[in-house]
Amino acid sequence: QEARASSREAAAAAAMAETERAGLTLEVKKAQMQAEVGREQEQKWRRLADEGRAEADAANAARAEALSRAAALEKEAHALLQASSAAEQREAEALKASEGA
Repeated sequence: QEARASSREAAAAAAMAETERAGLTLEVKKAQMQAEVGREQEQKWRRLADEGRAEADAANAARAEALSRAAALEKEAHALLQASSAAEQREAEALKASEGA
């Protein structure tokens, strides 16, 4: 009888150990799934950050191009004003010369 009781205790202990191992296996799988979800989320945020940086880079490039064009147009306007002023001066000199003649 003692052997049977001991055998039953050993079987019960083995069943408990198996149940505990199954529970731990389940916990490990759950942790692995959560880690995978975490990795997917991190990749999503990284991709969104990369897209944001790309948009910011494109906006900065467009801003730089606009500033460059504005500077070129400002130079051109300045040159036109100088040419206009010089033409007015020549016109005034020609008018003076024709009045004096």
